[in-house]
Amino acid sequence: MRVFCLFGFALVLPMLAFGWGAGHDVVGRAVAARLPEPWHTTLQGKALALFCADNHYPDARVDFKADKRVTPDEVSYLAGKKMTNSGQFHSDEGRGVAFTLLVRALHENRPESALLWLATLSHSTADMVACNHDPIVHLATYGWNDPGWNFRLPGGKSL
Repeated sequence: MRVFCLFGFALVLPMLAFGWGAGHDVVGRAVAARLPEPWHTTLQGKALALFCADNHYPDARVDFKADKRVTPDEVSYLAGKKMTNSGQFHSDEGRGVAFTLLVRALHENRPESALLWLATLSHSTADMVACNHDPIVHLATYGWNDPGWNFRLPGGKSL
């Protein structure tokens, strides 16, 4: 029985260490708990559940033009930054864009948009200290895969 339990634990342990998962829900709840009023009160119940779900927005790689929550002005601004989907928030530039969109939404009194961009910024910021976003892993995952880099293998073959 002990051997079976140890074997089972050994099989489950890698899943517990897996970098992608509910960690962004934890980040969302931590951010919500520390926000000042009226945001703290706003982020309760269903709003908190949506905020936690929105913390996964960069990983969803949603096309901005297809996302009804992204306004036409925001789509235009994002296009000007050469951003077409939410996966592009996984960069230093993406965090800057998310911050800008957050500030704009707050200035224009659009709380739903502000919460989406805050969740996006929270995700990308949290990634910077996550084990699965070590700088070289992050570079390989999000940089080398970018067609704009035109990254080539020896012999000139495209990735």
